[in-house]
Amino acid sequence: MVSTKGPGILGQVATVILDSHFRPRAGQRVLVLAGEEKLDLGERLRKGLVERGSRPELVIVDQAAEALPPMCLESFDCPTIGLMVLTSLKMWSELGLSSRFRYEGGPTLSVACQPVFFDEVLPLDSLLRIYSSDPKDDERYLTNLKSRLQGGAPARVTAQGGTDLTFLPRQWSLQGRELLTSPVEATVDGTIVADASVYLGSVRRPITLTVERGRLTDIACPDLGDPLFQAYREEMVDRFHLSPADWQLAEVGFGGNGGARLSGCIMEDESVRGTCHFCLGDNTRYGGINHSAWHGGTVVVGGVQVGAVRGSPLGTECRDKSSY
Repeated sequence: MVSTKGPGILGQVATVILDSHFRPRAGQRVLVLAGEEKLDLGERLRKGLVERGSRPELVIVDQAAEALPPMCLESFDCPTIGLMVLTSLKMWSELGLSSRFRYEGGPTLSVACQPVFFDEVLPLDSLLRIYSSDPKDDERYLTNLKSRLQGGAPARVTAQGGTDLTFLPRQWSLQGRELLTSPVEATVDGTIVADASVYLGSVRRPITLTVERGRLTDIACPDLGDPLFQAYREEMVDRFHLSPADWQLAEVGFGGNGGARLSGCIMEDESVRGTCHFCLGDNTRYGGINHSAWHGGTVVVGGVQVGAVRGSPLGTECRDKSSY
């Protein structure tokens, strides 16, 4: 496990980001926005950009401000500027950054700047673990997993916690830190046992989702008084009343990041090698036909295997949940 303590990890992560995830042109002006928690990383990135021939400017976002600095907002619409955003929760929820969120093969921001690095509002520890991983090793892992899944053959996902789900996948796609697909709507049947986390945080008692012909039909937990289960079930029931389309299983994804660890942060948990995550709602972004204004309700399962229904299970080099 990579330690997120000490100055060494900051330099390592800054190098990975600048060598693999953000490559501005020589001499290009780059704006680095950083909240207070991520200021040290922002400074490491600034120094690295200088060493690589860019013209960086580190902007510390004033946590007392009522909005992002005007010069930052103006820069968002400038295509000649590179942009790096190390987000704080306040920047996201109170200072207007969330209004620029979009999803295009991965989470990013709606800005004219090129290139863009956006840290997905990850807590600092999660960010450091994820970006300390070797991107080439992660890609090899996911590419190998993809090669072992047969085209459009029916698939089965099983896990030690009780998950057993069969479905007909659409095209398997490498997106960021995961390999994912959208199952053909009515082909999904089985049980998902979320024993790692849900989008609200880490689970203490497993939450079981029953899926029939692609639709969620039941949400259960051995401890009906578990606060996380109650909050999750209430949210999902509310979603169903808003639109039954929100109960369609929309995405099946496998994590491939070698640095990520189960932490309760959903963006990190669904990246962990040996986990599988399931999302509900809209699947049109992945070639599906289920239209919904929502894509979420994510649950994460540990210790998974996936394989063709008629073949032997294909191990994903999963670890026992206790080893995360």
